[in-house]
Amino acid sequence: MSIVRNLTTFKMGSVVDLFEGVSMWLMLALVTTTLIRNKVFYNLGPNLIIMVTNPNLVKKSLLDVDNYHKARPSTFVLSKLVGKSLLTTNGEEWANHRQIFAPALRVEALKGLVNKITKSITSRLDIWEEKVQDGGGLMELEVHHEICIITMEAISHMLFSNIDQKTQQVFFQLKTLFETVSQATTNRFFTISGYSILPTMNNRKMVNVAQEVDKTIKQIIQIRHAQAKANKTSYGDDLLGLMLTSMDGEKVGDVIKCQLSIQDVFNECKTFFLGGFETTSTFMTWTMLLLAEYPEWQGHARKEILEVCGPNIEMDTSKLNQMKNVGMILNEVHRLFTILPRMLRVATNDTKLGDIFVPKGLILEIPTFQIHQNPTLWGEDAMEFNPNRFAKGVSKACQDPQGFIPFSFGPRYCIGQNLAMLQSKLIVAKVLSRFQLSVSPNYIHNPQHLATLTPKFGVQLHVKKLPPSTSS
Repeated sequence: MSIVRNLTTFKMGSVVDLFEGVSMWLMLALVTTTLIRNKVFYNLGPNLIIMVTNPNLVKKSLLDVDNYHKARPSTFVLSKLVGKSLLTTNGEEWANHRQIFAPALRVEALKGLVNKITKSITSRLDIWEEKVQDGGGLMELEVHHEICIITMEAISHMLFSNIDQKTQQVFFQLKTLFETVSQATTNRFFTISGYSILPTMNNRKMVNVAQEVDKTIKQIIQIRHAQAKANKTSYGDDLLGLMLTSMDGEKVGDVIKCQLSIQDVFNECKTFFLGGFETTSTFMTWTMLLLAEYPEWQGHARKEILEVCGPNIEMDTSKLNQMKNVGMILNEVHRLFTILPRMLRVATNDTKLGDIFVPKGLILEIPTFQIHQNPTLWGEDAMEFNPNRFAKGVSKACQDPQGFIPFSFGPRYCIGQNLAMLQSKLIVAKVLSRFQLSVSPNYIHNPQHLATLTPKFGVQLHVKKLPPSTSS
């Protein structure tokens, strides 16, 4: 049985996790209700939740940011990771924060990162090559760990412009915080009001690690301040520089940026770690796994990469955009391994969604993974890995264009989407131009939903160096 078909086992388990304490028998009853009435209501503690799977209703709810805000069950968990930030705020506060970062994450602004990210990837792949040679031409690699190192360096360039001891320290601390909060979410009492402030071992650890993260970021800021003052220059054009400029209330071009507090800077650094590192590294791990599982698609992608980029794999954003097969593969991985399996929104006013009256306070659950694998939208092969479904573009891949929302939709679409796709294409291009991937017999397929969809036991692949005729 293929890896993708084994996802059905995970999906049932995930639904139980996502309902956060709803018993198995009740979960099965809710699924039955979905099939009969096409609407699901359930309670999560004091919250009444409706599950919305109709793409048109999903579109309307995500577009209407005035009447539907991010809901507490998800923002509560995220706030333990990143505090008040782009991921957790609503309304004017969210709009002001987004205004600061949006220009730096447009495609044009990211062009300068290509060489830096490529250099980081190449440096890590050189280590792979040495290990392959030491292993006699073939080695087993825990890919998730390796991809984490690559993506950590990429987001370091975006956030801090460089990689030094302090930036590495903050990322290791953030990773520890992420793992600690993720572990805490497995406790069914975690979202109960007041539980997270009890002096349990895990709660104390969360507080201590969060304080360590803020302390390290503060040291990085102090160094940046001192450099700008000594050299009489700006704070730089990386994300940290934009945030520090905003703290001073300086003009950027003709626009006066809204001011951030020092705690805002701490929180947004954590946010970009979570969005730019954790989600991308996990997504790329699943991509490597599926490329190894489907060697024919690995071959299609490799051929395209060599044709577009040449034998030396020289890349820029225009060449990355020409990689149609690579783009199709990435979209299909997003569909099957949706990193964030659900979105929650809360109604801030009495309103209507289609024929549903939505009272103020009702929570909407958008089960992204269910929408992405719905046979009605995607066809009878919805559980198959088939990148060809995206051959005519995203809008033609599905019965409804809003049936594919890996980066959300509307005003609150993921601000890091361009950076994520840039990193993903660069990693795929560099890896496949040098190595052949296959699944190790030691790999155990066990995706788990914590804060993101992660491989519980890692991903073990066999890596073989390609001969010079097919690699750079």
